[in-house]
Amino acid sequence: MSKVQTTNIRFNLEDERHRCAWELLQGRDKKQYSSYSQAVITAIIELLKEPEAKEMPPELIFKERILPELSVAVEKAVEKTIERMLPSFLAGFMACAGSMNLVKPEPLQFDSEKSEEDEETDTGIDFDFLGLD
Repeated sequence: MSKVQTTNIRFNLEDERHRCAWELLQGRDKKQYSSYSQAVITAIIELLKEPEAKEMPPELIFKERILPELSVAVEKAVEKTIERMLPSFLAGFMACAGSMNLVKPEPLQFDSEKSEEDEETDTGIDFDFLGLD
C-alpha cells in the first residue's frame, strides 16, 4: 500500500457553501498552509477529530473558526475593489468639481451691526423698553 493517498475535491461554485470553502482555500495564509493539502488536512483534523469540536454547536464553530478567516477574505476583496474603483471615482469627482461655480459666502452680520436691508425693513416699533442698548 502506498504511503501517499490521493483524493479529489470538487467545488460547485453555484453552491454557497462550496463557493465559501473554495474562497477560503484560495485566500489561505500561504506561509501557514503552503498547499491545499495542508489546509484541508488541518481543517479535517480540527473539525472532525478534536473532541471539543464534536461537543461544540455549529454556530460556535462558525463564530470561532470560520468567521475570522471569512472576514479576512471579505476585507481583502473590499480592499481590492476600492483600489480598482477609486481612481475612476476621483476622476469623476474632479470633473464635477471643476465645472462648479463656487460663490463666496457673504460675511455673517451680528445684531449689533445693522445692514441697509435692516434699516429699510424697520417696523417703526420702539424697542427701547427692553433695555438692550
